Amino acid sequence: MTNLYLRQTKTNEFYKKNEKNTENNEFIMTAFYRIHWLPLDVPDNEIEEFFNSNLSNVDVDEIKHEKLKLFENINNGDVKIKVKSNVSLHNAVLDFAGLHIISNCQALVQLCGMPPKCLGCKKFGHIRKECSKCSSC
Repeated sequence: MTNLYLRQTKTNEFYKKNEKNTENNEFIMTAFYRIHWLPLDVPDNEIEEFFNSNLSNVDVDEIKHEKLKLFENINNGDVKIKVKSNVSLHNAVLDFAGLHIISNCQALVQLCGMPPKCLGCKKFGHIRKECSKCSSC
């Protein structure tokens, strides 16, 4: 019976903490981006500044440099970014994937968990050389 009481208390605390957010329709979602083609020496603060200046109302929660599988101390060049945003910004989060200039370098920003995004027609599910809408691609 004690476990049931503790579970009930935790549930009530959860609702109390989230009442304010639901009243304002502030449902927060988490998304992960992966950045390719960046030089290894680009500092995290420049990556964070890029996201804050180009993707409004999104909070950068975490920046991780991915490592090689065989050599865990060596970066593979990819950077994984965890961002939090309001659910109403869902389309902006999807549209942000693509080519960007970060720290004077062209970089490919992909949304983790989504199929590849065509750089020609800007739709998910195929890449530019397989695009049926772009004859020049």
